[in-house]
Amino acid sequence: MSQVMEEIEIQGVSDAISERILKLISTGALKPGDALPPQRQLASQLGVSLSSLREALHALAAIGVIEVKRGHGTFVCDHPTDSLVKQLDWALLLQEEETRELFEARRVIDVSVAGYAAERATEEQIAQMTALFEEMMESWETRDLHRLEEQDVRFHLAVAEAAGNSLLLHLAQSLYAVVDRFIRVVPHTKPGMENHRRVLEAIVERDPAKAQEAVRVLLDETEQLYQQHKGAG
Repeated sequence: MSQVMEEIEIQGVSDAISERILKLISTGALKPGDALPPQRQLASQLGVSLSSLREALHALAAIGVIEVKRGHGTFVCDHPTDSLVKQLDWALLLQEEETRELFEARRVIDVSVAGYAAERATEEQIAQMTALFEEMMESWETRDLHRLEEQDVRFHLAVAEAAGNSLLLHLAQSLYAVVDRFIRVVPHTKPGMENHRRVLEAIVERDPAKAQEAVRVLLDETEQLYQQHKGAG
């Protein structure tokens, strides 16, 4: 492991860590079920801070690439196909000028899964989405924005899982490898939180058309906020 965990450059540290781990998985250097070195050891091998490593591991765990088992370590998750890892590897290399395609892809995938989730979500899945939204509101009210970003991704992936389509779920997981990078620069607004609420309410009401329209409105606002941020930068 120490031979493949080479020190990485300073630029884009957390993204570079994620990319390195994904490449190790896609090339077979790390296999499903393999344990990563302890975090302090891994940070030392990569020449990065512990906080940067944890940020990268957090992002990879959020999209189902690795699993952190408290008291046992960090492990590579099992995946139905190798193509998902390759998609994620490509996704993390996406350049900022291609964000138009990112939002177009979200409109295809997020809108579709919202409609299916309204039709197919189990009561347990609805309870999970409701709990995630309540956690989002708590983070919004306490201005815990880092936690809110994490919960936002988890909420959308929970909707994708509730759609009951494994291929769409894999595509959503791949897509959110990229979304997790860009969502950090988009401010969360009160209307945005209300749009999330409308998505959830439509799923609870079993109204596919309403759920899809709520997602479209949410994505329109998100893209507008991103473009405003980009222009201000």
